[in-house]
Amino acid sequence: MGGSSLGSPEAIYRSCQINFEDYTRGNNVVLVVSALYGVTNMLEHACHLAAAQKTEELAVVRQKIRDHHVSAAEELLIGEKVLSGFFFLVLTCLIA
Repeated sequence: MGGSSLGSPEAIYRSCQINFEDYTRGNNVVLVVSALYGVTNMLEHACHLAAAQKTEELAVVRQKIRDHHVSAAEELLIGEKVLSGFFFLVLTCLIA
């Protein structure tokens, strides 16, 4: 999953629902996930700032990246038992 599949919490939820439905129908499911929409560009910008030793600007970009992920996680996990259950299922399969 990547790009528009990770463009918003709603898109992530839809992608997870589709994969969860496939899994519950007995299909093998493998997910490969890239960065959230827009994060790759922020990471690239952060690398340039780090190379230029612009630490104050880098701190701002790092906080934006963190805030972006925290916001998405909060929107996904608040009250979303199905999605939380899917993540639990994925983690269970990974350690089994």
